[in-house]
Amino acid sequence: MRQEKKIKVQRIIYSISVAILFFLSILVLFYVPNTLSYFSQSDQKDTETKVGTVSTLILPSTTSAFVYDGSPIICPMTITNISDLTVYTRVMPMIRWQDYLPNPSTMTIVESEDYVLSTDDWYYIPSSIAPNESHTFTIQLDLIPTEYLGKTVYLDLYVESVQASHLAYQDTFPTAPEQWIKLITPSSTQA
Repeated sequence: MRQEKKIKVQRIIYSISVAILFFLSILVLFYVPNTLSYFSQSDQKDTETKVGTVSTLILPSTTSAFVYDGSPIICPMTITNISDLTVYTRVMPMIRWQDYLPNPSTMTIVESEDYVLSTDDWYYIPSSIAPNESHTFTIQLDLIPTEYLGKTVYLDLYVESVQASHLAYQDTFPTAPEQWIKLITPSSTQA
């Protein structure tokens, strides 16, 4: 009889403990400021990407195709921040040739601000993009051999954005170059 009473008391204590933990987790969920939530995006679908509250519109789209005619291939791109937050953005252009031909070309980003290239091939836009603002740049392919005449090249553009507040880039862009971090952060808040 005593053993049954002991087990009943243990179950009551366990139930109360679970209820307290549940209550505390609800409190944390509603009362901790949303500055602890960082949103980023990395998406390969065409035109618009959205994760959390950060959205980006990419024009013409995330994949563009060109037939090589002997002149440099030029692809103007526009990234528009369609969210309510100011964002930092990085882009990674990838080149694919028809029939999986090797890529002999040289790619540069021209007619834009000075991008910062990381060791893992991300180009960091050196300033934030405010809500409803756009950032335009041009990708140019050069030094393509004549045997590629008439072949199709595909330019895939990968884009990642993160809210520009609360040092969110530190978690989302862990490979961000120090040079870019110095451009975007005041000297008093550098990590």
